[in-house]
Amino acid sequence: MVSLMVGMMFIASASSSIGTPAADALFFTRFGVRFLPYMYLILGLVTIALAMLITIMLGTVPRHRLYAGIPLVVGSVLLLSRFILTLDLNAFYPILWLEVSATWTLQGLFTWGIAGAICDARQAKRLFPLFGAGNILGLAAGGLLTSPLVRLLGAENLLLIWAGGFFAAFLVGRLLLGRSTVVARQLGKRQPAGQRVGPVAEIRRGYNYVRQSELLRWLSLAALFFAVLYFSLTFPFSEAATARFSDADDLSGFLGVFQGTATGVAFLASLFIANRLYARLGITNMVLAYTGLYFWGFFALSVLPTFYTLVGFRFLQLFWYQGIAGTAYQAIYNAIPSDRRDQTRTFIDGIPGQMGIMLAGVYLLLSQQILTSHQIFIGATFVAALTMYFALRASRAYR
Repeated sequence: MVSLMVGMMFIASASSSIGTPAADALFFTRFGVRFLPYMYLILGLVTIALAMLITIMLGTVPRHRLYAGIPLVVGSVLLLSRFILTLDLNAFYPILWLEVSATWTLQGLFTWGIAGAICDARQAKRLFPLFGAGNILGLAAGGLLTSPLVRLLGAENLLLIWAGGFFAAFLVGRLLLGRSTVVARQLGKRQPAGQRVGPVAEIRRGYNYVRQSELLRWLSLAALFFAVLYFSLTFPFSEAATARFSDADDLSGFLGVFQGTATGVAFLASLFIANRLYARLGITNMVLAYTGLYFWGFFALSVLPTFYTLVGFRFLQLFWYQGIAGTAYQAIYNAIPSDRRDQTRTFIDGIPGQMGIMLAGVYLLLSQQILTSHQIFIGATFVAALTMYFALRASRAYR
């Protein structure tokens, strides 16, 4: 069971790690990065709509069917996207860029949803780092394979590999759920028809549950500002990388190798360091340390705003999130009763998280008009300090 779960994590993340740089590069080389702040605003709205759709599905579709069906649907959409690229429609490239974020959201739902279903809170602390290691190893392998694959196949055809990975994840997911008969029975429970409610009511339930929990209140605020910090770093990094590599294939290769190297280091950390840190310092303190990394990274950029500072900061951010903080963040949700876990995760990621993306878009749009890059990094340093406070309060509430 554990090996199957690790295998599914590996397959899904490896194929996404190959396809994502290609989709990013196709959009950046066609439109540049000047439209990214606008895309962040659209992305927030699209993901909120996606969260509402997921909420509907969680209340109406047995979860074993939902978890098994997501990779099949995503793989089919990616195949369709590759066909549309042959038409060379400029309007489709922003849609393809939005597909990337939606795909990662859905991938997280079905992979970590199955992982959370087969583990209780104690098992999650022991096994989630192992599952996370499979996820990280897939990211590293996919990233390192991107450069030779893009030279062999071209950026557009990497979408086919991405789709094939999700079809393989579909088969492994079905096998996982089929072997775990007890879990499959639990996930297969459907809400009685008289008790089903609409998506707005479900979101309100999620909000009420979060509001009643001190831990989840602070976690929601942290999730909102984590999104602001993430895109405040991603935007200048993408801008600098696109300026260095103007060709789509070259940019895909750079992004793939960069991500593969960072996730390779993260994989080693998840295997040999993560469990010891969780046991000695606690999982919430690893999320707190992530905010500290943002603080010092943006402070360094405000002092020395060079391409190499950006690359180093982005490398550390990817390494710590993928190797340590991301798994710790997912493990926090296993303290929530299983009947509310998915709805709570969907609410926090779908509402505060997406509000943070839109806030990042507004901040970057205004910053381009009235602030220098130096001042943008100083502002992000203050946002990181505020996020650190929210994460500290969440850590105390968790204990």
